[in-house]
Amino acid sequence: VAVLAIPNLHERLYGLDTQQLDVFDAVSPSILRELVQSGYQVLQRDPLAVLYLGMNQAHPVMQNLHVRQAVAHALFRGDMVDSLQLAGSYVAHQFNPPSLLERSDEVTTYNGDLNRATNLLAAAGYDGEPIEFWYPTGAERVYMTQPQKLFSYLAGRLTAAGFNIVAKPVSWDDGDYMSQVMGDASDRALHLFGRNVYVRDPLYLLAELFEQPNREFGWRNTAVADVLAQARVEDDADARTAMLSQVEAAISLDLPAIPLTFPITALASGHDVEFYPISPVLDEQYERIQLRT
Repeated sequence: VAVLAIPNLHERLYGLDTQQLDVFDAVSPSILRELVQSGYQVLQRDPLAVLYLGMNQAHPVMQNLHVRQAVAHALFRGDMVDSLQLAGSYVAHQFNPPSLLERSDEVTTYNGDLNRATNLLAAAGYDGEPIEFWYPTGAERVYMTQPQKLFSYLAGRLTAAGFNIVAKPVSWDDGDYMSQVMGDASDRALHLFGRNVYVRDPLYLLAELFEQPNREFGWRNTAVADVLAQARVEDDADARTAMLSQVEAAISLDLPAIPLTFPITALASGHDVEFYPISPVLDEQYERIQLRT
């Protein structure tokens, strides 16, 4: 089995058309109709990934909670999901999808509200300071297809609310984007990122993102870290669930990041592929692939 990195979506489609590829990942809505009309199979995974907008509190403007709340109300995530995500994707109000952790009533939700976003910015004393918004180029992830279009949509919404958005495209190649997003950068205010969930355990994602202080968000909450540490060793399932729900609620109040969507992720398979072992946790064992003879 040969695994190739082909960043350009239309080059991946061309590879399928010319039988240079048997399968490609990160199907986006922009080519879904063409795939279906050509008779290719589109195999969808259950939504166990999350796309989020990170907010770096090392940036002087983003330290203000009213500013972070304004960002959350400015986004109109439902419209983003409808226009840029595969059908079946839905807005995320917490980091764990409900198949892993039901959202409790304690989680604060931020529906699209332009007036409220504008008023929150005024209350914060925001005066048009530049807000660098980082997004990756040269690659797509299964949780983040069409990053340029995602950036354009979100930046447009934020600009309408009164933010002075400065685009900062960063190459994904050789880990550049990931290393820079995870590093010290007080000029980075916002960034697009996400996570695949490889373990069906609601602790996994919360611990990876929030148990330790990290430079991605410039954020530390000792109460959250303590609860996650307790949940790691808690044997009672109900008590553990309550702890993790408490963490989701705390994150929704403090807003180190805004969960955007639980995207349906999908791959396309060519006419010679009889079976592909699709997996929501990406445990896709290539030896199980079956080709037509």
